[in-house]
Amino acid sequence: MVLQLIRTVLFAPNTFFARREASRLSFSALIVVVLGLLGVARPLLTVFRLDSDSVGGVLPVLLVVAFGGVFVVWALYSMLFHGLSALFGAEGSLRDVITVTGWGFLPSVFHSALLFAIGIVLLDPASSGDVHSQTAMQMMSSGPLFDLLLRFIELLFTLWSATIWVAGIQHVRKVSRREAIISVGIPVAIFTVLSLVDFSIPA
Repeated sequence: MVLQLIRTVLFAPNTFFARREASRLSFSALIVVVLGLLGVARPLLTVFRLDSDSVGGVLPVLLVVAFGGVFVVWALYSMLFHGLSALFGAEGSLRDVITVTGWGFLPSVFHSALLFAIGIVLLDPASSGDVHSQTAMQMMSSGPLFDLLLRFIELLFTLWSATIWVAGIQHVRKVSRREAIISVGIPVAIFTVLSLVDFSIPA
């Protein structure tokens, strides 16, 4: 049942948002909570790489930001989707949009789980086998190409979320597909550009 629901959201969003389950805010909120927990788990991996004294005071702040930041992004996307679709005379409530936005974060859950798995592998390179494999893995993960690969993967998952949001906004706001694409595309493009700008700034 759950797996079928997940498959429908990911691969047939138009079909999914015509179903009753799509209107369950509690379900979509659970997705955001899971995403937040995965966001908390990733900084914890960093703690194992660094001296505990150097991150002890900062760690609680990092965890709060990692978990709470997901809900901030959820709220921002929801308000932007709702506001932009309203320009086209859309129907439906903000609650409907919030629910749709939560469902759209489902690909991000898999993306975060993937990053967490990569982090575990990099944390314990010995699990990769021989010394040459360990050295190659360390060199690859510390280079710019690896960062670009991660950004490309992130972009793919973002586009996946966007397709779910477009289907959801079109359904709950009763707008055309073109209007839904505009309502979703502008906020997603803004967040993506900001992410790329942050990536391009040298540390």
